[in-house]
Amino acid sequence: MMVMWLVSSFVNINLNSNMTMTNYKIVKASSITYQHLAAVINTYMLKMDNSKVIKILDLGCGDGKLIGHICQALTILRPKFKIKIFGLDVSDANQQEKDYVVKTNQYLSQLHSDNVETEEMVVITSKDTLPYQENEFDFIITNQVMEHVHDHKFLFKEIFRCLNSNGVNINLFPLREVLWEGHAFMPIVHKIKNLELRRLFILFFARLGLNKQYHQGKQRYGWKSIEEFALRFAHILETDTNYISLRQLKTLVEETKFQISFKYTKNFFISKLNSMIGIRSYNYYAIKYLDFMCFALGKYLSNVTVILTKDLKRQL
Repeated sequence: MMVMWLVSSFVNINLNSNMTMTNYKIVKASSITYQHLAAVINTYMLKMDNSKVIKILDLGCGDGKLIGHICQALTILRPKFKIKIFGLDVSDANQQEKDYVVKTNQYLSQLHSDNVETEEMVVITSKDTLPYQENEFDFIITNQVMEHVHDHKFLFKEIFRCLNSNGVNINLFPLREVLWEGHAFMPIVHKIKNLELRRLFILFFARLGLNKQYHQGKQRYGWKSIEEFALRFAHILETDTNYISLRQLKTLVEETKFQISFKYTKNFFISKLNSMIGIRSYNYYAIKYLDFMCFALGKYLSNVTVILTKDLKRQL
């Protein structure tokens, strides 16, 4: 992974014309996932026509902070474009605090700039169709949302319907192959199908000291002991997550007639490493064999970047 980082960083430093002073005018993202998704959008916009309004939809926008970073980054990086950003979340996902909708819309209302406009967040249920027209969006993005979706085929079809012919769906999420479960902050517990066995593994890891979620979730969930935490979080993983494997993902893509690429997975990991030394890149480059190697290893370590398009040429 270190060799991959050195090679890709060298390429970025030598080829990325926007990596110097311009990028440092952008306020540092509160999450590397926000920076990464903004960078993928910016990279695709290099070849886009600035005479039309670019429409971006953040599916599962939560508190709106990803929209906030994209708005701020594209205001600086793409000042000649007119951009409109939409946010949507679902009311039955159990991922947010009860009053988050009001807070999110208050936050989004403050994000307008000279060339970027944001819309009020829309809230639907996970069984509803997306309340948008066919071919409406240039970009539809999701940030660590797909592992919470219970009907992936339904959502993929809706994304396909709402994405225009040259549009790009950018997804960042962990596959079932990942070894670390990022909600429990423990290894492999999402892979255990038997509920009682999962509870025992969570209890075992928590007693070993992997108890970050136990402490973080006390106020929200109200558990009073490690034993209660293990029991309830085993159920939470059952009801609130739905990891899909690489094989299942490829089947979904084939059924919904998308084209798929994982080429910016390497950039997510490299951005994490670069952030440690103060480098922030918003222009990415595909390096075929390095892309493949990073995805092959990265799917076991963390999130992968899944790019879906209607047109194969848009992947190039």
